[in-house]
Amino acid sequence: MMKKIAKILLGLMVLTSLPAFSAEKHTYKIKELMCSACENKVKKALKDVKGVEIVSVVAKTKTAIVKISKDSEMTSEKLKNHIHKETGFTPEDVKNAQPKG
Repeated sequence: MMKKIAKILLGLMVLTSLPAFSAEKHTYKIKELMCSACENKVKKALKDVKGVEIVSVVAKTKTAIVKISKDSEMTSEKLKNHIHKETGFTPEDVKNAQPKG
């Protein structure tokens, strides 16, 4: 359990330590994320997408964070459409995600 938490924290540290000028961060809520297999499905879907630099997916929080290079033509809408097409999951921008209740 501690190794898993350390791995998550390390991933988040890497994501937050990238210089702001080199990458743009997109955060999504994905309600369908239930387990590590779901995490891997999203990571695999984004692995070879041009412009994607780092992907962090955490099923426990149902969150995916994607960093793309600033010079990429990739947009948030394109990322969401690609995730949905490849996984069947429906990502929502965190600012647009519905609160639990």
